[in-house]
Amino acid sequence: MDRYIINAGLRGDVTSRLARSERYGLFPTLSARWRVSGEKFLENVKQIDDLSFRLSYGRSGNAPKSDYTFIMFMKPSTGILWENQVFILPTWNSES
Repeated sequence: MDRYIINAGLRGDVTSRLARSERYGLFPTLSARWRVSGEKFLENVKQIDDLSFRLSYGRSGNAPKSDYTFIMFMKPSTGILWENQVFILPTWNSES
């Protein structure tokens, strides 16, 4: 029976909701398990079938709740006069 078990993992996520420099994330995990019921000092205890302790660590991330939050605002840069109406052409400010 395995008494000591170690697991490691790495998950990668990508979202288009963030700026290009922040779109990718790596999330590592690590866990260790000690199956106490496999030790010699518990082999004569019939009331315990499987007893183990586990310690784990992992990182997780949160995607923004709103789409395209990296687009901060628009600023007018050029106006067009056409048939006595002014049309403003916006320039997008972003981190991308």
